[in-house]
Formats: sequence, C-alpha cells, structure tokens
Amino acid sequence: MSLTGMNIPIPDAETLQSQEGRQSHSLTVLQSEESSYRNICDDALKTLENALQNKDLDSNVREKLEPLFASIKTQKDNLISIISQAQEVQDGINENKPEPDEIQKQVQALVDEFTKTAKELSQQVDSLGRLMAVHRIPTE
Repeated sequence: MSLTGMNIPIPDAETLQSQEGRQSHSLTVLQSEESSYRNICDDALKTLENALQNKDLDSNVREKLEPLFASIKTQKDNLISIISQAQEVQDGINENKPEPDEIQKQVQALVDEFTKTAKELSQQVDSLGRLMAVHRIPTE
C-alpha cells in the first residue's frame, strides 16, 4: 500500500452546510463517509504498526512515527464519534421534530468538526507518506 498521494476526501463545508430542510441530507453525507474514513485510518495505522515493529528502524524515525500513530488513532476515534453524534441528531430529527434553528446549530457544529478532523487526518497521513518515502520504510 502506498500512502504517498493518497487522496483523502475532505468534505466541503459549504456543500455540507445545512439549509432549511437539508439537515437530514448533511447528516446522511457524514454517515456515508464512515466506512471510507475508517478504512483510511486502518490502512495508515497498519502501515505505522508494521513500520514500528521493524527492529532496524532508525530511532529518530521511530520518534517521528510513534506520535503519528497516536494522533491518527485519535482522529479515527474523533471521526467515529462525530458520525455517531450525527446519527443521534438524525434520530432526534426523525422522532421529535425539534426547532429548525436548534437542528441547524447542531448539524453545523458536526459538519465543522468533521471537516476540521478530516483536514487534520489528511495532514497526518500526508506526513506519514512523506516519512515512509524519505526514509524508504517498507510498508509490509
């Protein structure tokens, strides 16, 4: 697996922005991305795990990879949490018909957090790809 040039989709906040009657669509878009982001994170974490198990890995490189592993793991957990929260909001919309302004605030907060987290993940995976390429670290 090659991490260099890996294209991580970053949702466009303007595209996801909820307008009246579109909150449900925005939440569905977030939920539909779960599998994709989970796979991206799992691939990056597996690559890192394999690299860190390499006994010949330079200690300076190891010092760069270890925090990246923790950071990508955290971003994965954050994305899954945001998607779970989106499901809760979706359920609330379906069951309670809350005030549109309140829904708008909740959805926008989730969209903003998801976009921020996806950007951070993209930067971390890019860093990982560069480290792997520069130091010629085998990925398997």
